[in-house]
Amino acid sequence: MLLLWGGAEADGAPILNPAFLFDGRPSLPEERGDWSVRGDAADGSRLFELDFRMAELADGAGQGAFIFALPVQPGWAGRLSRITLSGPGGKTAAVGGGVTNAGMAMLVDPDTGSIRGFLRDLTDEEAEALAKGDPNALAARNVDPSFDVVVSRGVPDPADWRR
Repeated sequence: MLLLWGGAEADGAPILNPAFLFDGRPSLPEERGDWSVRGDAADGSRLFELDFRMAELADGAGQGAFIFALPVQPGWAGRLSRITLSGPGGKTAAVGGGVTNAGMAMLVDPDTGSIRGFLRDLTDEEAEALAKGDPNALAARNVDPSFDVVVSRGVPDPADWRR
């Protein structure tokens, strides 16, 4: 599955988090709406697009959130280059496509495959050390060393598609 997730600020500004690959069940939009998330290849061809209604956070003062688990299709590996979230009024946010995003790590329990958490705003050095399982980097972030750590700066790396 391809984890697609983000939200919207109270002013409607879109937020798109880095995408990750993981084992799980599909979770797709239940309702069409005025938001869309789209994945493109480097040549500009569209790989996927989902239209949806953004769920408003109960205590978020107008903020919204979404999370989808999109089944990966043959031919996406190594081709997915950019993911764009578009909302009402033409506002957009994107990851990938040559844009360097702050690193984020997904923590996965290797026994159950459950996603146990995320680490945000990683420096390049932290992201690299965590991806390699460096014990000092794991300890610095209070990460259980038994967890699998997957790092993303926007779209999954080519190596992630082979896992």
